[in-house]
Amino acid sequence: MLILGGSDPLIPVGVDADVRRLGAWRTAVVPDSAHVPFASHTPAFRELLYGFLHGLG
Repeated sequence: MLILGGSDPLIPVGVDADVRRLGAWRTAVVPDSAHVPFASHTPAFRELLYGFLHGLG
């Protein structure tokens, strides 16, 4: 079982600061706005994209 918490509910407690900065970067890169195509304003899409980018890093 994974214990979640902190400012981003999808980042586990105890994760280092680099991942938290990546979370802030994700929010900046995929903003909640109408001019970003393919429904990236939906949380599910943002988390899918974040998971993909995190996997690359």
